[in-house]
This record gives sequence, structure tokens and C-alpha cells, in this order.
Amino acid sequence: MQAASLKEKIRRTFGGEHINSTENRSVLHVALHAPRDAVIHTDGKNVVPDVWEVLDKIQKFSESIRSGFWVGATGKALKDVIAVGISGSFLGPLQTGLDDAFHFVNL
Repeated sequence: MQAASLKEKIRRTFGGEHINSTENRSVLHVALHAPRDAVIHTDGKNVVPDVWEVLDKIQKFSESIRSGFWVGATGKALKDVIAVGISGSFLGPLQTGLDDAFHFVNL
């Protein structure tokens, strides 16, 4: 653990430091799981309110699909969702909570 500097890397991740050297930005995956009242700063800004704004939109959209309010081009309720993504990007659709009622295909 010391050889890999794990504790330091965790501190830098939770601290919002730019550790993604390819894109020169914070990773902040932890903000996706933070409670509404958490404070996680990057570039001098608390990102948690922005994250929760998007999570609330995802919830509203997911509920509209589950309830049948959101329909496809045929006017029928959706029952299949195709998630086009690579590797971890497939986790997004699963996190919507739609996986219980729909069939997902990862291409």
C-alpha cells in the first residue's frame, strides 16, 4: 500500500485534484455517490449540487419510462433499451434502476 502511495492517491481523488493527466481534470467519481449535503470541491467549486441536479433529471426520466409515460416512436411503452458503450460506460444505464424492468444489450 505504501509503495503504490494509495493513501495519497485517495486523498488527491477525494480532494478534487487534477489526477486525470490525459484530460487535466479531477476524476470525482466519488461525487456520484455523495449525499446531497456533501461538499466536494474541484477548481474552487462544490460539484455536489451539480451532480444531484443531473441525478434528479435521470430519476425523473427513468420514472417516466417505467410508468409508460415516455413512449417510443410507435406510441407504445418501451421494453428494450440498447446501451451503446464500451466497458464501464455500460454501468450508466444500469444505475438508472431500469435494469429490473427492461432488457439491456451492451454492444
